[in-house]
Amino acid sequence: MLKRRLNFFWQRFTQMWFPDICMICNKLGISYSLQICPTCYLNLPWCENYCIACAKFIVKGLRQCIKCSKRSLKKIDKIVCAFDYYNPVTRYILRMKYRGDLISCMLLANMLVDAILIAYKNKKLPDVLIPVPLHTSKFEQRGYNQAEFIAEFVSDKLNIPIDKEIAIRKHYYGSQANKSLYERRINVEDCFFVTKNKYKYAVIIDDVFTTGSTVYSLAKELYLSGIKEVDAWVLAKAVYCKGI
Repeated sequence: MLKRRLNFFWQRFTQMWFPDICMICNKLGISYSLQICPTCYLNLPWCENYCIACAKFIVKGLRQCIKCSKRSLKKIDKIVCAFDYYNPVTRYILRMKYRGDLISCMLLANMLVDAILIAYKNKKLPDVLIPVPLHTSKFEQRGYNQAEFIAEFVSDKLNIPIDKEIAIRKHYYGSQANKSLYERRINVEDCFFVTKNKYKYAVIIDDVFTTGSTVYSLAKELYLSGIKEVDAWVLAKAVYCKGI
């Protein structure tokens, strides 16, 4: 952890000396937020025209797909996805997830905030951020939780508190990658425990939304705990295929 944080501060220090170098194309130019030139910013795979309940692509102008609009029991109130899971976003997410790269996390989290502000224009923001928890064995193996990294940067920008203690992952049956849709759903069924709380409006923070199994499972427990409204903010949505 110390090595990662030292690397983070070193990269921030070098950015102070080379402020106009784009992180993506490495060319000089006016930067956006964390070293992104306007051209690269506009060419990022921004997520557009998706169902707010399942994140699947829908016709422009609609809020929900037909399936979600007919569902009697809601799984989530609203999903905000910043990107589609394509490069260069994929590359930065993997760096953050498996290398603990805080610069990549800050870059993506800043642009997630852009998407959030657009989605919640003139609307009330949630009371609390809840990063998807890792099982203790997974946390000890990796040394960090990338969802907590994202939550910390978003919290700093939007001034929303984080609660890392409200949700606990009770069991862990391995990575969701390389599992079928059915296995993914069973893998996270009843795997979260949510403590008693007084929140009325919460948002789940995660890196990638693929089938939604993890987010929906946690949201179910948050609803059962008494929270009335639960949203989810994620960096990217991915089309399901084994290996993601």
